Amino acid sequence: MDDPAGRLIHAAALDDYFFEEVRSAFLKQKVRALPHTEFYLVRLLSDFCRRDNLYSNPGHEDTPLAILYLESLQSGGHEGLRLLKQIADFALYTSGFFQDSLLRQNIDLDYYASMGGNAYRRLHSRARETSHGEAFAETFRELSERFLHFVDVLAEISERSNVLKDSDLLRLYEKWLSTGSERLKQKLEEFGIRPLSPAGMPRGETRH
Repeated sequence: MDDPAGRLIHAAALDDYFFEEVRSAFLKQKVRALPHTEFYLVRLLSDFCRRDNLYSNPGHEDTPLAILYLESLQSGGHEGLRLLKQIADFALYTSGFFQDSLLRQNIDLDYYASMGGNAYRRLHSRARETSHGEAFAETFRELSERFLHFVDVLAEISERSNVLKDSDLLRLYEKWLSTGSERLKQKLEEFGIRPLSPAGMPRGETRH
């Protein structure tokens, strides 16, 4: 079995490593995206990996995303755009890489999808307010419209970076029960487990 940590250490740069991981996850999840969107995800992963925490501003750690979103609307200008991007990127990265943590805190993934998707949507609508924003306009649109697809891509990368142990299978199954994710169902089936709902039926099926 490949050693993901070893591959990371020997990668020429984080961008190179995450470029390979994003491409592989796209293929696995059968996701296609604009080249700029692919590049954006690579940069997002590299940037967050280099940071000591996920927030660019001290003091925001305990601030709900909804409050930050309101602040972005009140701020306007470049500061509002900066906050919107922080919210959108944080929501995408967290819901992809830290789904377990969200579930343990009883935080609904739909909340993060709503906040992140709305933030990317506003970034798209305001892209022409900056000199370089127009280049990312279509990327922001795609991220807003297909937010959960890209959550699955990041979740795939997160799981690939940690070797799944047998003791993790129950947690994986519980996560599938909570989210109904097709990706998690496929992951369980790869381990020879056919996911069943609490009623004993495959999720999504109905009795006739």
